[in-house]
Amino acid sequence: MKDQFGDYIFPPLWGDDSFNIGAGMARLYKAAAFVKHNMPLAVTYEPPYGQTLLPDQDAVDVAEYFIKQPRPDFAGKANDWLHDKKPKDARY
Repeated sequence: MKDQFGDYIFPPLWGDDSFNIGAGMARLYKAAAFVKHNMPLAVTYEPPYGQTLLPDQDAVDVAEYFIKQPRPDFAGKANDWLHDKKPKDARY
């Protein structure tokens, strides 16, 4: 979503202007943690007080959906994991 000046208020989750396949957010567990702790931005006045959290599986399901959508490539991906094993949730 963009504001009246064309700047993003909420960044796109996929497409040409989204994060690339090498970004931390492109990894399932990083994206799921972000979703769990940042969505929904709701406050409850019932115990426990504060922000409500999605269950773990719901956060994983939401993240799994949006990380698999089309997004820009990562030009430096050939240099990743030269000495370490590629993580199982890496996109490439």
